[in-house]
Amino acid sequence: MRKKENGSEWRQVRNLESLETENDSYIEDLEARVQGLKELSLAMREEVKASNSLLGSMMGRLEGVRMSVRNSVRRMDQMFKSGGGWHMLHLAAFVLFIFLIFYFFFAKLHPAAATATPATAAAATVTAATGTGSGNLAAAAVAAKASKATKMYFAQQQQQQQQQQQHREQQHREQQLLP
Repeated sequence: MRKKENGSEWRQVRNLESLETENDSYIEDLEARVQGLKELSLAMREEVKASNSLLGSMMGRLEGVRMSVRNSVRRMDQMFKSGGGWHMLHLAAFVLFIFLIFYFFFAKLHPAAATATPATAAAATVTAATGTGSGNLAAAAVAAKASKATKMYFAQQQQQQQQQQQHREQQHREQQLLP
């Protein structure tokens, strides 16, 4: 009878050891998941900080633009109230009309300029208006300025697209980490 009790005690000890080993593996798995959640929450915290910073800078810029527009409208209102505003309005409308005529005229003469970058369109317009070739310094200066502005614009657009792609990839990785 003693041997039977001894054998059942060994089985109980073995069962307890296997349960303890199983519990240890569950604890390790749980610790790994908690660590993953901690890393995810820290990454989210950094993303929120960056987003808040970006929003703050955008709000500042938007406020500056709003103040600039408000000041411009106020100055235009003062100009119209001073009496000479109608002449300035007519002059501005005339200049806009002339630019539109030039735009459509040169778009028909140079169809490639209508679909080209602003730099090449500006160079083609100046060249056509002055009647000279590529040796014209004014055309080169206008083209250089327009080209630089265009390159900066496209670089900013590309950078924004890359940031958006990285953000989407990070969200995808975060979703894969969640159980």
